[in-house]
Amino acid sequence: MELPNIQALKSFVIYGRLGNFTQAAREANVTQSAFSAQIKKLENVIGLPLIVRDTRGSMLTAEGKFFYKEAERILSELEQVMAAVRTAYESRRPELNIGIMRSMGDVLMNTHISYFKRHNPDFTVRVYDMEEEEIISDLYAGRIDAASVYAAAAEKWAAYETVPIGEDVFVYFAPRLTMSDTVKKEDILSQPLLRYPPKYFMDACMSDYLDGRRSVEEIQLSNPYAMIDYCRHNKAGFLVSKRLAEFMGIRRKCRNMYSPLHVPVWMVFKKENPKGEYIRCFVNYLLKKSL
Repeated sequence: MELPNIQALKSFVIYGRLGNFTQAAREANVTQSAFSAQIKKLENVIGLPLIVRDTRGSMLTAEGKFFYKEAERILSELEQVMAAVRTAYESRRPELNIGIMRSMGDVLMNTHISYFKRHNPDFTVRVYDMEEEEIISDLYAGRIDAASVYAAAAEKWAAYETVPIGEDVFVYFAPRLTMSDTVKKEDILSQPLLRYPPKYFMDACMSDYLDGRRSVEEIQLSNPYAMIDYCRHNKAGFLVSKRLAEFMGIRRKCRNMYSPLHVPVWMVFKKENPKGEYIRCFVNYLLKKSL
């Protein structure tokens, strides 16, 4: 038995509700001739007239009135089934909540996730920028599943699975200062320097790199994007990873440092994690991108 297509049923239900071919065709967003052809095809499939037409207009036949009520019910139930299927699918989709150190710059991870999702459309991935203390707390509480961190203090992550995924090399960004192409620590300290808040990992990292010395003037900002903007408009500098500098289009205005600063990057997550399979899938992708 041939069955009518969904579009024909929808068109018929629209007509049944409006009782006018012109208005129904307009609502269905098709020409009146195309709309009439759909109804005629539906009547041919069923084998009897659903609409009676005369010079005064048109109206549903007795069979058309019955079919209208049933078709309306069937379409409504079909929409409910489709919504239920989508809900069931969404509830089973792999979902990952990823933390990233605020001083790293989340745009880098966002780029990875955008590419990853194009090749793994079933995954839902959310990124949260936070600092080290928040990451440790949220990993422990299960609010995030994994995190991208700088791993200079390895003992902090002893309770977690750790996977090295790369290394950040830092450069000096100070576009409004006149300095040599390669700067020494003394050059950096002789100029206003942007620093992260004391609780941030990168503040401790910078202190170690600068041997605990302070610059002539220090300005505290909370993220690398604010620092980039500040340095574009003021005579000051800060240390930024090459990766972020390249992404932000400022690499050519950065200076290399005479004493290099290299900081390893890890992905960390709980050793016993119910989402371990999904996390490893994502981490394996990051490892391939870093090669």
